[in-house]
Amino acid sequence: MNSLGERIKEIRNDNGLTQQNFANQISVSRPFISRIEANKEVPSESLLKLICATFNVNILWLKNGLGNKQQQPIPYKQVQNEILNNEMLKNLVSIDEQKTFSFCCSILISILKNSNVKDGSNQFYQEKVKSLLGCV
Repeated sequence: MNSLGERIKEIRNDNGLTQQNFANQISVSRPFISRIEANKEVPSESLLKLICATFNVNILWLKNGLGNKQQQPIPYKQVQNEILNNEMLKNLVSIDEQKTFSFCCSILISILKNSNVKDGSNQFYQEKVKSLLGCV
């Protein structure tokens, strides 16, 4: 695959989705997906990350066609260590633990209730939130 648009189309086709279904899963319009696939529009960094998380795709592969298409699962301990060693998160937690805990729980609940999140991505988010809650 040469272009970003072609790689996004490949992800869509691999998942057996129409442009409309794909667009619905990432909360954008079908015409926007059509323009991306035709290389007439460039998606934002946050949309690329959402596509990767939703469809378990490696961000380097999506952006540049490099490496494996499938994202390798991040070991739980690695994620936990990254979060525990992140100064910004430590500061956030120390400011108001109750608000942080509530915020983390609301994120987890919204992810678990979202039927458009694929199982692999759902597990990825659960692990991230569990690690953050462990920090609290």
